[in-house]
Amino acid sequence: MKSDLALLIVGIGCSGFSLFGYFDKHVSYCNGATNPCTPVVVTGSQYPKNAKFVKLHQGWGLLRTASGVIGAMSFGAGYFASGAASVKQRKSEEEAALNEARQKQLEATTSDILDEEEIQKTAIAADLRVKDFKRELYDGYNTLYLEKNPELLDALTTPKSLPASMESKFQEFEDAQVEQNAAPAPKSNQLLGVELPITPDLGVKFFDWKQFRDTPEMFPHLRGVAPTNGGKTTLFDWLMDVMPCDKKLVITIKRKPHQWTGLEVIGVPEDYGAIRTALESLQSERIRRTVLMAKGIDFPIWNVGIDEWRVISKNIKAIVDRKTKQIISPSAKQIMGDMITLARELGIRIFALAQGRQVVTWGLEDESDLAECFCSIYMGRFALEECEKYRNKYPKDSEQYAKYQQVRDYLESLGNRAAWISCELGEFPAVVPDLSQWQRQLPNLSSQPETSVNSETSQATELAPNQESEDSQELWELAKKRLLESWQSDEVTAREDTATSSEGEADKAADEASEALQDKDYSTTSLLPEPERSKALARVMALLSSRGSSEVDTVSEVISLIPAQPDKALWLSLKLLRLGVTASSRDVFGCGTGGKAFQKAKDWYHALESTFGKIVE
Repeated sequence: MKSDLALLIVGIGCSGFSLFGYFDKHVSYCNGATNPCTPVVVTGSQYPKNAKFVKLHQGWGLLRTASGVIGAMSFGAGYFASGAASVKQRKSEEEAALNEARQKQLEATTSDILDEEEIQKTAIAADLRVKDFKRELYDGYNTLYLEKNPELLDALTTPKSLPASMESKFQEFEDAQVEQNAAPAPKSNQLLGVELPITPDLGVKFFDWKQFRDTPEMFPHLRGVAPTNGGKTTLFDWLMDVMPCDKKLVITIKRKPHQWTGLEVIGVPEDYGAIRTALESLQSERIRRTVLMAKGIDFPIWNVGIDEWRVISKNIKAIVDRKTKQIISPSAKQIMGDMITLARELGIRIFALAQGRQVVTWGLEDESDLAECFCSIYMGRFALEECEKYRNKYPKDSEQYAKYQQVRDYLESLGNRAAWISCELGEFPAVVPDLSQWQRQLPNLSSQPETSVNSETSQATELAPNQESEDSQELWELAKKRLLESWQSDEVTAREDTATSSEGEADKAADEASEALQDKDYSTTSLLPEPERSKALARVMALLSSRGSSEVDTVSEVISLIPAQPDKALWLSLKLLRLGVTASSRDVFGCGTGGKAFQKAKDWYHALESTFGKIVE
């Protein structure tokens, strides 16, 4: 286009040049009066008709030249002016298009943010509505069930008659309650004998440690993240007691003398074989509870502490058969991954401890989402990092940012006692209680053995070495007492046809077993040596007693075998209880779950199976 315009300008200039030259044209002719002929120049066409040698001459004067120069300069200036205007207009159009694109992008971003906020609000509202609907549905179910079963409502609202002794005790209790109501005591700020810290008023809610005791269902699993010597073991040792449970177990490769006292500790020092056995036992227990849950049967709550998890995961790999390539024993990582995912509703609560938050530290490189199953307790510098991360969610000039900056400064002043808790309830700063003087309240263990660090246990049926010569009759009396107490306590909830006679049947069954134990011929060949067999019988009968009065026939069947076939009685008891090798070694044979003692119990277990058949199908 520019080349065409240039040609046009040149053409117009040349035309102008010729045009102006036309106005300066002239002619010449010869005048006959002169000799020789002298040309006479005239302008225009004014020459005589008889003129000779007439010639037409184009104009070459100053006007033509000046006009051509001026015309060319004018067209050149116009060309450059039009080019500059074109460039300016193009830049203006490009800038306008860029501004328009930015405006559209800003509008799209704003729309996305508003849509995201609307989605979040809708999700929150829907979640609240679902919770309200569930609560209404449960209330409706309860109301309908009570309407169909009015006798339950009467049983709940009508007090039962109590014995005279109980009436007097109840009256004393009411009097004590009246006195307490008359002068209410100040609210205690203690938890298991530990004074809880008083947090400052910084406009932010601090975590209340009593929630672990009052609402344990909100904390399915716990993990502690703290530097070495950051106090996480002491805190979790205390939390094992704070959170209600029926059994406590700790798996670790090392511990200090004041740590985990009075609890069953497996794996010290660095006994990975015992740890593998314990993890497999946990897996079997989880599978067993899954079956019970499908049948609507409740199960006890276990608190299982796992320390030094990274080292455990590194050293306990899967065992694979070389020929079939099948996994004989899964790795610790696989077992714990399944436990964390599936054990939440099965009453097995995991207490995991490590020195870092990264998934590599926890041995879950490919399953980082499992960390969301934990209530995470960050301590020390990790608490400061979490607080800063939460603070940075707010604009720097906002009030919330200023509040959490104050919280961060306060946590920094606490050192190792600074904590940040991330759970289903939300994100909270916290202050770790002063646990320097805390000690676990242990039962009287004067008659208990000194257990090894590898199989330390608090089982009530564990017997001391100096009792090896104890009379088997005393062992049975202990089992008899527990059997009778269990059935008596179960009488309240048992059916009417069994509750009325449970005490007599239990006493009768216990007396029969006592006589059978006295008359038993110890000279007969035994799969288990004495007195270990008698101790095992006493322990397994104590376990059977926990089943209540509905199992009188089952216990009587076992008792009937004691005089002539004590080994078979023991085998049948294990079969009824569905106890595996590890559980039998720990709860029946009293050999723990590792070391040489465990191997001895394992041999006894296999001897019973080879003689009478499989115990657990």
